[in-house]
Amino acid sequence: MEFFQVLAKGWPSTDSMQTNSAAVPFYPHFVRRKEAEALFPADLRTVQPWGATIEEVLASLGPPLADDSWDLRRWMTYAMGPDRWTMIFDLGLVQSVQRQHETT
Repeated sequence: MEFFQVLAKGWPSTDSMQTNSAAVPFYPHFVRRKEAEALFPADLRTVQPWGATIEEVLASLGPPLADDSWDLRRWMTYAMGPDRWTMIFDLGLVQSVQRQHETT
């Protein structure tokens, strides 16, 4: 756990690392402090790196169309209008949001 405590110093709006929650079971990740306000943007293109936690995304967008993970990285894909967007997480914090281009 000391590793996560050191990392948490870089994200002051996060609380301790959580390994099991109702929304995200068995995935070690950061959660936002209760007193830290976070507003999830309606437009995925405006989500900034480390600007949202995995719980905030799930609460705002619901279950993803696809959910893949490898070690501490996670990819969740959502449909927004005609587009599909993949959100990439490290330790439960958004790292990037990428639009998936259609292949025909």
